[in-house]
Amino acid sequence: MRVTFQPPPHLVLTLTGTSAGRTARTAVKQLLAASSPVGWHADAELVVSELVANAVTECGECRLSGWYAVKEQVLRVEVRDASSNMPVPQPFDNLRIGGHGLRIVESLSTRWGIVADSAGKSVWIEIDG
Repeated sequence: MRVTFQPPPHLVLTLTGTSAGRTARTAVKQLLAASSPVGWHADAELVVSELVANAVTECGECRLSGWYAVKEQVLRVEVRDASSNMPVPQPFDNLRIGGHGLRIVESLSTRWGIVADSAGKSVWIEIDG
């Protein structure tokens, strides 16, 4: 379902350090609290923590913005960092430790993409409930 998400976002955080993923998961859980818990909420928390982990690993910090359309049950999250390096899904290798985050994002998100500009990039996801 296509929903137009208007500014301002319902959630905005600047995240740094080893607790960034946990903080992101908690924030998304609170954002989704406006609706009854459903199976995809846990998926959303996982996807967002993967995006945040990638950004913090690359740059040391990121900005998390989130919108939730309650009636349509659609979540949109953008994770922005200052790096010009574009994330690329790695080839599947069940023996590799790490490097599977974007595969998780691809499989659990309804839509996702990257918007780059001169100040860095935003990786965004949308999940339809």
